[in-house]
Amino acid sequence: MGDGKDYEKDFDTIVVGGGIMGVCIARDLAESGYQVAIVERESSLGGVWIHNDYPDLRLQGVGAAWRCLSLSPAFHHNRDRTSPYCPLARETLTYIQSMADHPNITTFTNTLYKGLDTGAKNDEKKHIAKLCYSNPEMQKNSTTSGKSWVVPARTVILAVGYDTHRSGKPWLPIERTAVTNGAEILHSAELSGAAKLSKKEGTTYIVGGQKAAIEVLKSIEPTEKVVWALRGHSTFIKRECIDEALTDDAPMPWIVSRTLLRLAPTLTYLGKFQAAESLIMTLGMGVRVGEPRLIPNVPSFHGGYVRKEDVDHARKFQQSIITNVTINSRGAVVLESSSGNDNAVEVGPNDRVIFCTGQRTGQSPNDFMDMVVDHSSDGLFVALPYSSQACSSALYTTKLVLDYLEDNTNKYYSSGDFKSSLMKLAAHVSQFPCGNNDWAKVMVMLSGMGLQLPDKILPSLRGDLAMSHHWTSPRFYGKNLDARETLKELAKPDYGGVYTVATVGVLTLSISLARKRFLLRFKK
Repeated sequence: MGDGKDYEKDFDTIVVGGGIMGVCIARDLAESGYQVAIVERESSLGGVWIHNDYPDLRLQGVGAAWRCLSLSPAFHHNRDRTSPYCPLARETLTYIQSMADHPNITTFTNTLYKGLDTGAKNDEKKHIAKLCYSNPEMQKNSTTSGKSWVVPARTVILAVGYDTHRSGKPWLPIERTAVTNGAEILHSAELSGAAKLSKKEGTTYIVGGQKAAIEVLKSIEPTEKVVWALRGHSTFIKRECIDEALTDDAPMPWIVSRTLLRLAPTLTYLGKFQAAESLIMTLGMGVRVGEPRLIPNVPSFHGGYVRKEDVDHARKFQQSIITNVTINSRGAVVLESSSGNDNAVEVGPNDRVIFCTGQRTGQSPNDFMDMVVDHSSDGLFVALPYSSQACSSALYTTKLVLDYLEDNTNKYYSSGDFKSSLMKLAAHVSQFPCGNNDWAKVMVMLSGMGLQLPDKILPSLRGDLAMSHHWTSPRFYGKNLDARETLKELAKPDYGGVYTVATVGVLTLSISLARKRFLLRFKK
């Protein structure tokens, strides 16, 4: 752990952010022989997994791909590699912290990254990072000159969140302190996975259409005293489809991956949200909750994986379609109804509201993209969502950093082409018309990242890296791998021309089916 003094030791890399992406990158670089510093503002590593442990919280993605390369997680050991096991939150948190346990990694917790000291004298290939304590008491008691210190490194990676709406601190749509009528106000992150919800004399309102709401409802038996309040409808990918695609006998699972990675995100990138959703439903890969309510330029797809049986359980609860959450003059939460003020619900003093409303970083998508562009040259990097999962996304940043440190043949980053691609994406995101709905811009941004950048970093890797057959192969699953050599292997062609022909065929068929069934897109 850092001690608040200027470091004469030179690091090869400083990773700002101790969540799953940052620690995956740090571990693989450290195991490749580089000296790495992790800077984390919290008192321990873990990112969003520190703040969330609601009942039955598990990884929503592909468990086999939820890892760095150089350290296999314990939840892979003594388990069938074809098992669709998804680790619990506490298993993920344990794994994150075990990755950081490496002799080449120095961890600075309770520490803020204040930017680069551009005026400091240093080797032209070195960056000087300014750090200070995030804990007020530690900052107050610090004897360090100016209450901050500097750390030199050849590269600096900002791993500050997967995106603006699925990273950061738990977010509430209201000011909790303004609720004065006695109602209990909670966020799903405040629920313990090891405990059951206490019984309430009044009504419990589960607010939100995200995956967290479905998982919280999964831990409750349907009664008339539990109401699920959500806006319109939400669409998710069926977890069963993902599990089937990853089995050994699945018929070319990479076709499914490529279809989702190319066609649905292309429609999303162009703002054709309803068409993308229709495609997912037409292919039998999607499941909906709530009631259809079309809002122009607003996607209903939340990007998560859920099991149909869990959705079926959630549908047993009384549902209330709302348009907004406010606080009235009596200090009570009001769930405003889509059918008018007469049907609005005022939460009483004996009631409870559990907001399943995710996290926020406090940054807008436009600000996030501006930061990305400014920090993507000359040894500065941002860990970006290149894939549908954080760990597989981390590998792309690891590859970029290794190419830069080792002056490898892939010059996408060092030539400036990488930054140019990001500038074009940032311009597209900033000009997208979405009113006040930042989620639309987030979806456009994520789609653009996955479509335009990964093939330039790992040029021959096909489909979403999280869906690659490599993860469940005997050579990968449960094994500690050489990050440098494995990334070279992942860049090799998988299917060549046959792959391209098959992909075009599947996409053409998908478009045809989607057109025929477009009018039925809201059929459950």
